[in-house]
Amino acid sequence: MKKNLFLLCALVTIVGCNQVVSSSTPTSTTNPTTTIAPTTQPTTTVKPNTTTTVSPTTTTSNSVIASTSSQTVTTMSPVVTSGKLYNAKIKNNIPEGYYESCRGLKGEALKNALHEIIKGHTVISYSKTTDLFKDIDKDPRDSSKMYFIYTGLTSNYTTFDKEHVWAKSHGSFENIDPMHSDLHNLHPCFANLNSTRGNKHFAEGGDEITTYPGNKQTPETFEPSDFSKGDTARTIFYMAVRYEGNGESDLELSSPSSTNYYDFSNGATGLHGRFDDLYKWAVSGQDPVDDYEVSRNNIIYENHQKNRNPFIDHPEFIKMIYDKSYDGPGALLEDNPHDRKPSEEAEEFIAMVNSIDETNINSQGALQEALELYELMSDEAKKLAKDAYETLLTKIQINQAAIDELYINEVIDKINQIGEVTLEDKELIEEAEALYDKLSDEAKAKVTNYNVLVAARETLDELYKQSIQPFEFIFAQASGGKNAYETDLTMTLGDKSFFASHAYKNSKSFRLGYKEAVTAPTKFTSAIAGIKSSSSSLEALFDITGLKITIETAASYKGLDNMHLLKSTDGGTTYQLVGTQPATANASISFDITPGKARYAIVIDGSQPRLDITSLKVS
Repeated sequence: MKKNLFLLCALVTIVGCNQVVSSSTPTSTTNPTTTIAPTTQPTTTVKPNTTTTVSPTTTTSNSVIASTSSQTVTTMSPVVTSGKLYNAKIKNNIPEGYYESCRGLKGEALKNALHEIIKGHTVISYSKTTDLFKDIDKDPRDSSKMYFIYTGLTSNYTTFDKEHVWAKSHGSFENIDPMHSDLHNLHPCFANLNSTRGNKHFAEGGDEITTYPGNKQTPETFEPSDFSKGDTARTIFYMAVRYEGNGESDLELSSPSSTNYYDFSNGATGLHGRFDDLYKWAVSGQDPVDDYEVSRNNIIYENHQKNRNPFIDHPEFIKMIYDKSYDGPGALLEDNPHDRKPSEEAEEFIAMVNSIDETNINSQGALQEALELYELMSDEAKKLAKDAYETLLTKIQINQAAIDELYINEVIDKINQIGEVTLEDKELIEEAEALYDKLSDEAKAKVTNYNVLVAARETLDELYKQSIQPFEFIFAQASGGKNAYETDLTMTLGDKSFFASHAYKNSKSFRLGYKEAVTAPTKFTSAIAGIKSSSSSLEALFDITGLKITIETAASYKGLDNMHLLKSTDGGTTYQLVGTQPATANASISFDITPGKARYAIVIDGSQPRLDITSLKVS
């Protein structure tokens, strides 16, 4: 179920069996572990057109995807059999009457009515949008993670770029609001993937990008992974409706290859394509609207821009606008794809329950997902699925018994491996605790040496507290440096020293970075995926032990983006990334660290980044 596979961590108590199912199975960011479809869901059919040739450097509005050399491509007709366009379980918080003015409309009339509804949104400063991503793009079921466009979910502390899905060059809105800062068009993205996509048009075909499986490219086009095809298309169609000129860009999709579809490209100031593929991704149901998109749409509307992407609320609108053969009753009058009948809800739940192998211990996540689906169903659907729900409860009992049988002896063995506790026992103790948590209450009572695990945890926590060596390094008070920019600058305060790759230091301040573009040492930059080309580093020349590192900052200069904290356990020879935070002036930037002796380094990046650092605290 695409991004919906990331399950709630809440424990669900099953009435009658006095057992708990916990979704502790790791989830994947690339392939869903369970995909359940209603048995009546239509299959998607695509009719390929004949092979066509794209001419070199085509510039007409009829084909906006230019090729630097003659290239043979296969275009896919957007004539498809609609599948399930909507798969979200959480509620669309659409204000009452928000779309009322488009009731019964279709074609260009519907497009124009939607433009009037969503235009004139509250404009957010582009510089402020980065900080909003952790709110807007968070996984609605795990707020510690956020969704990266084209790939899937990842840690919200991972460095990222801001991706304009509708590329700025296809509309000439570099630094021009509201187009440039429209949150519906901006998404966090891996920096390298952002650069690879560049301003390429969206279309199917090409070679797979090995570092980002599922994404493909040619010299002129980019095909997002199946996780993001629907998201991408709905974003592009939003931009084509939101921006219609009148002092703003006039953005439109490229011309369809078939006259069966309305072509609005004539006279547009910015075109994006290929229409055929984007339309197919939007109406095929291959990547339906999910919880993440609904959550994002709600947050952007309620907290920030005060406008919505109508194609997330009503994905059926795209077909109504562009398909000349559409002869339905029009917007809001035909059945919405997310207003399902109780029988359809029950059918999906029954199919999901029947697909789960209760004897497989890895089925715990699927069982949890089925429970969540049942809770979201209407009362009428629950009545229709009563027998399936009873079957689900039985499967949960069987699954828990299989887990108990597998893990109870393993927990006991793990605990028996614990001797005199040291900080190095952290992983062993956490593994034993994780296995114990998977057991039912009845099985937990059979772990006869559990008291040893409890005592080991208490000892480990106490060792952590004792290992902390708090201190504050105030850079203005440190010796070393002069009133000029330097490379290889060492500063000393008491028994502690820091080494900076490029910095400015006098008696009043310490400025990390340089007035020209420089690069931090490879041992740092190689540990940070997607780091900007210009960066500078600050390395501790001593071991640090604590729970938190806090960097106090003052002024910043030029294009400052991120601050990365890295850790070395081999005396500074190699480093691994601990976390990433936006680097900002006049701020207190904190990173949680694991107790135990290690060396740490700070790297800032951006275009010629410079940042005044006043102190570094360990607590």
